[in-house]
Amino acid sequence: MDLLDPTDYYTTTPSRRVRRQRINDNLPGDSRHCPTVRRTEELRAHEAADLPRRCREVASGYPRRLLSRALGYLYEKETKSSFEIENVELDSSRTGRFIALQDAEQQDHCQRMETGNVHPVVHAAAIAYAFVFLHPFEDGNGRIHRFLIHNILARRGFTPAGMIVPVSAAMLHRPNDYDASLEAFSHQLMPLVNYVLDDDGRLTVRSETASWYRFIDLTAEVEALFRFLKIAIEVELAPELEFLARYDESKAATQKIVDMPDLTVGFRRASGSASSPCSRTRRSGPWSRRVQDAWQDAPWPSPLLYGSR
Repeated sequence: MDLLDPTDYYTTTPSRRVRRQRINDNLPGDSRHCPTVRRTEELRAHEAADLPRRCREVASGYPRRLLSRALGYLYEKETKSSFEIENVELDSSRTGRFIALQDAEQQDHCQRMETGNVHPVVHAAAIAYAFVFLHPFEDGNGRIHRFLIHNILARRGFTPAGMIVPVSAAMLHRPNDYDASLEAFSHQLMPLVNYVLDDDGRLTVRSETASWYRFIDLTAEVEALFRFLKIAIEVELAPELEFLARYDESKAATQKIVDMPDLTVGFRRASGSASSPCSRTRRSGPWSRRVQDAWQDAPWPSPLLYGSR
């Protein structure tokens, strides 16, 4: 007999036979950490949507060179977003270290989910959210939590090799949803914990709480991570890649008219903006009009759609 019904819960396969109790241990963890995730209708719909396939589809439409350019920007964007969520000032050395960490090869201590064919998003949420709930460090718990999401998804093949999905950016732009995913656990736990606060705001826990963290229902957190990943792919990743592709096309169209080593958005604004430092004569000259016509005819992405980079 299976410990958990696979039709109702996410379980590991193959299960481990326990002869003494005559059961099949298909739990996703052990006594140190064993989360449970229910197969809700929302999660069934997310699985059917096949986000890993969608991520590969988005990336497959662009050349490798453009993907490499986008990846550098996405790593930096994801790093800044992860720090900004916690209102932490970011300097260049911190940026470099965190980017290297996101690209590093790490291991977690819940191998049963990886070897037991548990869905990658379930695996990532179970480890990352459990970590941030435990909050073992004085600082940096949230950033490590979001790094764990990236690391597990990459190891499990959710994202194409070398690609990153800007999930921290999706969380940053939807702070209420992110806070709700964190509070889904804490709001249920706090009434069960015996604690006191002193005059300085220091909290002292007077009851045993370890079991609440070892055996934890993370269904709400898995649902939230699926939603953030969908937003990250469709709203953050896909527009960024299209922006770069359209920019290259617009740049090539203009360089057929004006021989320049490179072209930037600032040049476009300088040649056509009324507040430009360029003289009115230069802006109204025949070469400038041809450049502006090229920009208008080229497939330049709308700033209202993609925003400012």
